[in-house]
Amino acid sequence: EQAVQLLGRIGDGDWLLPAQDGLARLAEAGGETEAADRLWQRVAERYPKRAFEVETYRVAMLQRTGRDEEALKALARVLFYRPDDYNAWLARGALLDRLGRYDEAIADMREAVRLRPHAAVTLNACGYTIGNRSGRHAEALGMVRRAMEIVPDNAAIIDSYGWVLYHLGRLPEARS
Repeated sequence: EQAVQLLGRIGDGDWLLPAQDGLARLAEAGGETEAADRLWQRVAERYPKRAFEVETYRVAMLQRTGRDEEALKALARVLFYRPDDYNAWLARGALLDRLGRYDEAIADMREAVRLRPHAAVTLNACGYTIGNRSGRHAEALGMVRRAMEIVPDNAAIIDSYGWVLYHLGRLPEARS
């Protein structure tokens, strides 16, 4: 109750959306997913200049509550207004991958890489997905290797690199 009161007092500014996200998560925890939806709708109406940011928070809420098809529709709206948002392409690719729609997932991740060819996280996600879902391990290795050159000590990237090497049959390298 006290958290709801305190978070509800935060107005427009840097902490508005994180505070509203806290309120939405409290509603979700209580099984009130419709209340969380209404909360984001009210925030978007009250702060129309922040509607894009609100929609990205709403996408995360939809995914947390298992409403993946609604999340895909929301991401389509985000990409309609911001087709250059590589994070949205990457998020939709990850969601499509989780839904077993692998060709679409790879296409979205490729678009993220096209938009940000030097972003290690994007290269790694795309490379890992290509290797895991299409069997094109040589292509995947190239992307993951580029990610490793950018951020050599990232555990997720090192893991992806080893996984792709394993699939290529390069077991001694994969182990190391």
